[in-house]
Amino acid sequence: MTTNPTVVWSFTAAVMFALGSAAVLLRFLAIRLRSSMPKTYDYLILLTYFGLVAEVVCVSFFGIAHGGYGVHIDELTLEEIENSLKGLFIQQWIWATSTTAFRLAILLLYKEIFPTEVVRYGSIILIIIVVANEIQCIVVDLVLCRPIQASWDITLDRQCGNILTAEIASAVISMIIDILVTFLPLPVIWQLQLSRQKKWALTGAFSIGTCVAGVNLGRLIWTLKCPESDTTFCLLNSTIFILSEIALGLVVASVPTLGPIYHGVGAKWAFITSSKPSERFQKNFLPSVGSVPLGPQKKRGLYNDESLLRSQPEVELDAIDWPSQQIIPQALSEDHGSTAPHSMGYRWRTEANGDTAGHSVSDRRGQVAGDVPHSGIIRDVEYDVHEWQPCH
Repeated sequence: MTTNPTVVWSFTAAVMFALGSAAVLLRFLAIRLRSSMPKTYDYLILLTYFGLVAEVVCVSFFGIAHGGYGVHIDELTLEEIENSLKGLFIQQWIWATSTTAFRLAILLLYKEIFPTEVVRYGSIILIIIVVANEIQCIVVDLVLCRPIQASWDITLDRQCGNILTAEIASAVISMIIDILVTFLPLPVIWQLQLSRQKKWALTGAFSIGTCVAGVNLGRLIWTLKCPESDTTFCLLNSTIFILSEIALGLVVASVPTLGPIYHGVGAKWAFITSSKPSERFQKNFLPSVGSVPLGPQKKRGLYNDESLLRSQPEVELDAIDWPSQQIIPQALSEDHGSTAPHSMGYRWRTEANGDTAGHSVSDRRGQVAGDVPHSGIIRDVEYDVHEWQPCH
C-alpha cells in the first residue's frame, strides 16, 4: 500500500524526467559533434520529450495536487475522484502520442542505418502497426464511455465499456510491439563484417529496448492484480509505469545515436589514464578533426608499404581545431616490423563561400609544418604514411 503518494510520485517523476532529459541532451550533443542537422526521427524524439513533460505536469496537477492517485476511492471527495479521472483521460492521449513518436523514431533510424530488405520492409510493416495502434488507442479513449464527459463525470447517466479489458489489451499490444521493434535489427547485426566484440556491443545497445517491454509487463501484472473498483488507488502505480515507459523510450531511441560521444570519451579516457605522457598519443588513441574522431582503415599506400588512411567526410572547423596534439596519428606508435612510420602526409579540401581549395601539411613526429585553415567546411580529410625509417 502506498503511504505517501506525493513523495512516491515526486521522486519517480524527478528520476524519470532527469533520465529522459539526459538522453535527449546527449542525442543532440552527438548531432552537434557530427556537424549534421536534426532529422525526422530527431524531431520525433523531441515530441516524445514534450510528452514526458506533459505527463509529469498532468499527473502532478490532476492526480496529485487536486486528485487522489494512490488513495483508495472511498477516502476521496467527488471532486477529487473527477479530477483523477480527468487526469487519466488526458494521460491516455499523452501516452499514445509519446510512445508512437519514439517507436517511429527508432524504426526510421533502422531504415537509415540498416540498408537491407529485411530491416527496410520490416520497419515499414512495424511503422504501419505502430500508427494503427495509435489510432485505435485514441478511438478507444473517445468511445469507451458515452457521453464522452462520462469518462470523468461519474454523476452522469453513462454507459462505459470494459475498462479493465482495454487496459490489459493496451499493455499486451505495447509489449509485443516493443519486442518486435527491439529484435528487428539483431539478425542483421550478426551478419555484418565486424568483430564478435563489436557485434555484442551493438546487440547490447539495441537490446535495451527490452526494458520498455519489461515496463509494459509490469503494468500488465499490476492491472491484473489491482482491484478494478478501486480506480484511483491503482492509478498511481499505473502512471509510474507509463512515465517510465516514455522516459526509457527516449533512452532506447537515443543510445544507438551516441557514437560520437562514445568515441570522444574513449579517446580522452585513454589520454588521461596513460601511464606516461609519451604514451598518451599512442595506444587506443584515435586522432580527430576537432572533436570528431577519424575512423581507421588500412590500405596499400606509398612506397609499396602498408599505409594507414583515416578519413572524415565533412566537419565544421573552428580556429582551435587543428593543434598538433589533436591530430598525432596512431600509426606513429604501431608495430610495422623492420620499419616504423616517421612522417605523415595530411590532405583535405576546404569549402568556404562556394569556393574549394586543396591543402596539405606534413606531420613529423607530431610537429605540423604547413599552413592550416581555421574556418570553413572541411571535406575528405585523410592522412597516410609517406616516410619510413628503419627500427633500431
